[in-house]
Amino acid sequence: METAKLLFVFSTLSELGQEITSAGNFKRTVRASLHMMLGTLSVVRGGIFSSRNGNLDYVLLASRGIRKGDPSILKVPKETARHFRNHPEVFTFKSRTGAVRALLEANPLLSTRLQAVLGVPLQVKGEPVGLICLGPKLEPAPFTAEEKKILSVLAHQIAIALHHQRLVEDLKEKVRENRKMLENLRYIYDDTIRAFAAAIDAKDPYTRGHSARVAQYTVAIGKELGLPDEELEGYYVAGLLHDVGKIIVDKEIINKKRSLTPKEFAEIMKHTTAGYQILSSIRFPWSDVPLIAKWHHEKLNGQGYPDGLKGEEIHLGAKIICLADAFDAMTSHRPYRRRLGFEKTLKEIKKNVGIQFEKEIVTAFFRVLKKEIEGKLEEQRIIPNLDKHFDPRVIHSLLELTIAELSS
Repeated sequence: METAKLLFVFSTLSELGQEITSAGNFKRTVRASLHMMLGTLSVVRGGIFSSRNGNLDYVLLASRGIRKGDPSILKVPKETARHFRNHPEVFTFKSRTGAVRALLEANPLLSTRLQAVLGVPLQVKGEPVGLICLGPKLEPAPFTAEEKKILSVLAHQIAIALHHQRLVEDLKEKVRENRKMLENLRYIYDDTIRAFAAAIDAKDPYTRGHSARVAQYTVAIGKELGLPDEELEGYYVAGLLHDVGKIIVDKEIINKKRSLTPKEFAEIMKHTTAGYQILSSIRFPWSDVPLIAKWHHEKLNGQGYPDGLKGEEIHLGAKIICLADAFDAMTSHRPYRRRLGFEKTLKEIKKNVGIQFEKEIVTAFFRVLKKEIEGKLEEQRIIPNLDKHFDPRVIHSLLELTIAELSS
């Protein structure tokens, strides 16, 4: 081979190697590979096909000479597929062996559009990955032995690219399957937790739906505080399960229509520690869930239970749920009292800022309520759960005034 052509071939091999190993668009890479190959061998027409369906179909990836609307899939007879697997070397279509003849008869466009002269099966580690078909050269001359060797080397590089792409697609499919499986598990997990929370609330007809509302209010406050989604997911679960310890409390105490005796209240207080013990035995993706549930009755001034924690000693999630829990309790009927009005509830919360509730959390909560009344939030988590017998203008003014006071 003359020196100039030899240098051109090596240059093409180098460019092809760079193109194939780059992280660019796969279709563009295949088209570029085809054009480099056609240019190197001075060929007018050609096509690169990728095998599928047990190597009985070859899908067109790139071509010169095949028009839009022409068949884009080669049907490969079993005889041909077996032959290609056992003889992955360059072949001539003029040979008309049984395997080649069967391929031509099944796919007329090889003769009509590509005017196929040379072909080479693409394999990697004995596994078929595709086929290259080349038409005639620019000048009417047969392919030399050296040109067939060049084609074989180029074909090997292209085969590696197709194999690599197949591995990538298989991996993506596995990822999609795993993601779908995880999503299904997530739904099952969420449904199980919600069902568990509903079962707890069912002990008391007055608190039916309480845990779900507390979880919603908790997320609304957390979003307003700018907490990350992953943290909010943990707080949501803690909100759903914050009262799980009530499962050990006598139903008669929970449903008592008069004020609790000191002894009965002591029994009620046990639900936080019992909940912690129950939840600690579960492997949550969020390790703080048991502690948040345990401390949702702690107060900033240290007068809460079960541990009498103060201020920064209390977990942020517990502080948020403390407010969400109290708000839902005040705006819901209880066996021993009717619910408070919306306005009275807001004033009660404001009165307990710095005592039971943290100022920043109350301010964020009131901002959410104000935005919901103004219709500024796509997803309303709080107002739809409330008794509708309130004047939005009065509540809005109260919220504006309170937010201004708390922010000063």
